Amino acid sequence: MSSSAARFRTLTVLACLASGFTAKAVPADYLPGAADLPGWSQEEKPRTFTQDTLWDLMDGGAEVYLEYGVEGAASVRYKHPSKGNVQVDIYAMKDAGAAFGIYSFNSRTKGSPVQIGDEALLTDYYVLVRKGAHFFTVTAGSDPVAAMPSCLEFARAIAARIPAVVWKPELLSRLPTLAGASLHHVYFRGSLGLLNLYPFGDADPFKAAEGVAAETEGTQFFILRHADEKEAAARYESAWAVLAANSKYKAGKGQPGEQCLIDGNGKFLLLTRNGACNLIAIGADQAALHGLLQQALGAQKP
Repeated sequence: MSSSAARFRTLTVLACLASGFTAKAVPADYLPGAADLPGWSQEEKPRTFTQDTLWDLMDGGAEVYLEYGVEGAASVRYKHPSKGNVQVDIYAMKDAGAAFGIYSFNSRTKGSPVQIGDEALLTDYYVLVRKGAHFFTVTAGSDPVAAMPSCLEFARAIAARIPAVVWKPELLSRLPTLAGASLHHVYFRGSLGLLNLYPFGDADPFKAAEGVAAETEGTQFFILRHADEKEAAARYESAWAVLAANSKYKAGKGQPGEQCLIDGNGKFLLLTRNGACNLIAIGADQAALHGLLQQALGAQKP
């Protein structure tokens, strides 16, 4: 390397340092300290995990996190002389979309929305939160009734430390309107997320790049997006062939442009496609499902 090139490289590095360049933050960096929450202390040094060691934190549950794009995690328990203890688990995801997805996957439970981070859900004994490219949980480790106010304090303190990144799946805007108090939306990036919502078979017959689902009171609606229209058409045909050959379904009669099956629970499964997307409606009322498909097709972009 010439002396001039070496000087240029040195100056570039120094410029980066002078402008405030720092290494990428890790999940443990967002854990609150004593100054954030007086009286609370960590029971031991936080445990940290990579993609390869995440199984040590959540045996049996790491696979779906890896599918969504987890990059690392940190876990630690805090204690207080009079308020008990709480468990904090923070997951750094690949991007804000991955954080949105894993939050939507985990928040399919009964709870109350709370204004923390980008989105949060309060249950009887833990809080789920997404903020930017991170997802985290704060769990009451002692008496839940007494510890939940502290869980909320921790959640707010952690969310305040995490950088904001505004993002929401564009596919959500294409979903039809499903009525019901239990309405929930899920964003997924792979087969595990899809098959946890509805067991299409032993394997995912659609293999979409990404998708969204709306579900409420026995009705589900899926939009699965593929790389392009050609792949969507091929997946539609192959998925239909696989499902039609599955003994858990029997053939039904759909409207023009729709395929129809009836599953073992008597629910109709209607399939159609539009552009690079495949659409699936599942429920007990075939006419209502057809209406949902038509509503979604009206909002679809090729």
